[in-house]
Parts: sequence; structure tokens; C-alpha cells
Amino acid sequence: MKALVLAAGLGSRLRPLTERLPKPLVPLFGRPCVEHLLRKLSAAGIRDVAINTHWLPDVLQQALGDGTHWGLRLHWQHEPELLEGAGTLKSFEWLFGDEPVVCLNGDVLWDGNVGAVVAAHRSGGAELTLVTTPVPGPLSRAVAWDAAGSLVAIRRMAAAGPAWIGDFAGVMVAEPRVWREWVPPGVPYHLTVDLCPRLLAAGVPVHCHLDQSAWADIGSREGLDRAHALALLRRATGYLDDAVETAPGVWCGPAALVGTRLRRVRWLTRSHRMPDGHAGVYLGAGSRVEAGATLGPYAALGPGAVLRPGESLAYGVRLDNDLERSP
Repeated sequence: MKALVLAAGLGSRLRPLTERLPKPLVPLFGRPCVEHLLRKLSAAGIRDVAINTHWLPDVLQQALGDGTHWGLRLHWQHEPELLEGAGTLKSFEWLFGDEPVVCLNGDVLWDGNVGAVVAAHRSGGAELTLVTTPVPGPLSRAVAWDAAGSLVAIRRMAAAGPAWIGDFAGVMVAEPRVWREWVPPGVPYHLTVDLCPRLLAAGVPVHCHLDQSAWADIGSREGLDRAHALALLRRATGYLDDAVETAPGVWCGPAALVGTRLRRVRWLTRSHRMPDGHAGVYLGAGSRVEAGATLGPYAALGPGAVLRPGESLAYGVRLDNDLERSP
């Protein structure tokens, strides 16, 4: 089985971070967010991964290379005009062959199991399987499905008595018939706006797989903060693998400095304990919390970031100081 990672988004809601970086390279705990997904695909036994580019394509391709670092073969394709997901799927028809394809948005934190999603797709007998998440709050890509798991509505389509409603998690599995027969070539074609309504109208079976794993859309600062909080709460695995837990819930990368002594830093977490009693903070490689600063809870400093005396950071993330400024 092959995979497609959608990596061409402009990242306008993340500026100024994305004025120098394509959105999939925005760091999560010292690694580009897309790298965590590539490692997950490799662990699932997938070897060929298609990646589309648009904004800062050379920066993205130079950062990820040919994929050998993760045991993958990356197949690159540039989009002068964004093809909107389903259109990108069609554009890689030359690569995918006769097997189903796993497709992931390159800007999400997702702690799901690729093998479980593929198994759900095969057992569901649908042409397309959408992974959905029960994230509370306003739904950006609302999905409704019935008791059998069949899609009945998406986005603002009228739902005929759905049993469940969730959000599309940016992960799906598609059979070759989907891109061969239902997606026009060479034009922008959106998955939830164009393709899914067309499949529903034609009676083509679309399955919804509800996934309870940790998930966050990193396309906004709120989503980026949520992604860091989920990992710090240990609801998402693997994201802190490069850090060392130097105190309960205090994760540090190489050469991270906390004042002159840990006890001289004021931890907000003393009065705002998390459920497991851990502090829930991350200091990236080379970051620095100077004496008199206040850090936590649910706070993360990216590699090289500095929190100076009198400054505080809680319920959020500060990445490299240069990235936070407009060029």
C-alpha cells in the first residue's frame, strides 16, 4: 500500500511562522509536524509516499529529502495551482496503481493506528473511508454517519437522522475507483466540498471510522497549542521521544537551561496541578528559562526559544524567536 501526504497548504493562519516555513515543517517538540506522520507511515510498513508542494517547495523538499532517513521513498510533485486534496489524489494516479491509498493531511497531530484504519476500510467494504474524531466544540469539517457507519452528510449538507456527528480528521483510505472515476483530471477538486457530495449523490458507499485517538489540526495557533497540550498530557505518544523527563512532567531537550537552579524558577503548576500531578512543560534543545520567569502549565518552548525574567508562558507554545517575527 502507498500513501499520500498533503503538504501544499499556505499556512496563512499560522503567520508569521509560515512566512519562512511551509506549514508541514512547523515544529512539534523539535521535529517538523509532518515528520511524526512519516515515521508513523514507515512503522506501518508503507514504503512509497507521495507528497505535493506549493508554498516554499524547495524548503520542504530539502528538509525531507528522499525519505531514506525513515525507510521511505518520497515521490514529489509540485502544484502551481492548489488541487485541493482530491485533485492531488488524482494527479498521482501514475504512482498509485491498483491498491487503496492512505491519505493524510501533513499538518495534524494524530495518534491513531494506520493499520487499524486500513483494516476498518477493508472490513467496511466502502470505496472511501473517512477517519473522524469526536473533538468537542465547533466542527470545521462536520461529518454525519448512521448506525452502520455509512456517511450520510458532510459539511452543511442536510443530515437525515444521523446516529453520530464528528469532525473529519484529515485521514482517509481511498480505492482506485475513487480517483479514476470520480475526480476530474488537472483541476482543483475538494474532498469534502466536491468529491464526497458527488459520491453520496451517486450512491457510492463511503464509510466513517470513528477514531478516539488524540488529534489536533495544527493549521492555527490554537491548534498548535492544543497539539502540544495533548502530548504533554501524554494522550499522544512518540512526540516527546527526543526529550528527557528531568522532573515529573518537565521534558527537556539537549542543552535546555532552567535558570541557575530549578528551584529559582516560579512554576505556575504549583497552584495549577494537572490530573496526574505532573507539571506538563517542555523545553526544546537550546531553549532557556531565565530566573524570574514563569512557565506552565501546558507550556512548551521550541528549540532556541527564550523566556526572560518577568515573562510568563502558560497554555501555549513559543517557538524559535526568529520564527515568531515577520521577515
